[in-house]
Amino acid sequence: MPLHLRRVLPALLAAICILAAAPVAAAADRSWVKVAYEAGASQELRANVEASLDTVADLLGEYRIYLTQPITVLVSADHEGYVRMLMGYGYTRDKAEQTARQSAGVSLNARPVIILKGSDALKRDRQEVYRVLPHEIFHQVQRQWGRLSTVNWMVEAAPELFRIKASERAGFAPAGVYLGMEILRVKHAKAIPGAAELASKDYAVFSALAGKGYPVYAMSTLMLSKLVDDAGFDKVVYFYQQLHHGADPDKAFLSTFRVPMGWFTKDMDAYFTSLRQ
Repeated sequence: MPLHLRRVLPALLAAICILAAAPVAAAADRSWVKVAYEAGASQELRANVEASLDTVADLLGEYRIYLTQPITVLVSADHEGYVRMLMGYGYTRDKAEQTARQSAGVSLNARPVIILKGSDALKRDRQEVYRVLPHEIFHQVQRQWGRLSTVNWMVEAAPELFRIKASERAGFAPAGVYLGMEILRVKHAKAIPGAAELASKDYAVFSALAGKGYPVYAMSTLMLSKLVDDAGFDKVVYFYQQLHHGADPDKAFLSTFRVPMGWFTKDMDAYFTSLRQ
């Protein structure tokens, strides 16, 4: 063996042993989701969706959120494809067109299915995919664990806080930056409803408030952020775990967050008033 090889071989063998012994990061479990892309969906769109799903898979594993029904994510190539997919799941043409104008994605209430619109925004901006897809995925978690038995603001706040966690995990910005944006929306709104109005269990009430231009998503997100505080998202998961096991929503709220809903909404009214002053 040449002298120069005899000198470097021990170091090479040591390096190989170190690499062999080093722990290998396990790929995030994606068995809970199936993705189908419409023909014509761009590579940029596909890459953005896949990156978002990997981040969500990491979070679901971290928070030990297990889904009993795998989710199917259907990704259209464009606006028209989105309309066709919606109509394939029972939307009328008019309803599908209206939904396509107003949304970048929907989670179906009756099925473990999410439909994404392959818009230009989702193609060119990965952050936009992170704004939409994690939110809709958590709606599917709620669907399986107890969405329909909770108050309106929680129905939308939990998915919003989850998408903030996903965006933070992806390295776009700290969670505080996103919450600061929600504060600005509330501060600069022409008017806001009372927090008790957001605590209705009739989702038509929430939709009507949103239709009037009230910052109901921002208010809901800030309300939940006040409850979880430094505990992170674990409290939210614990709340839904209780619902998943048949707990009464009001009792689950009290045992998780240690405050009755009525007291909490009054505290939030005072908080929102202070923001707007």
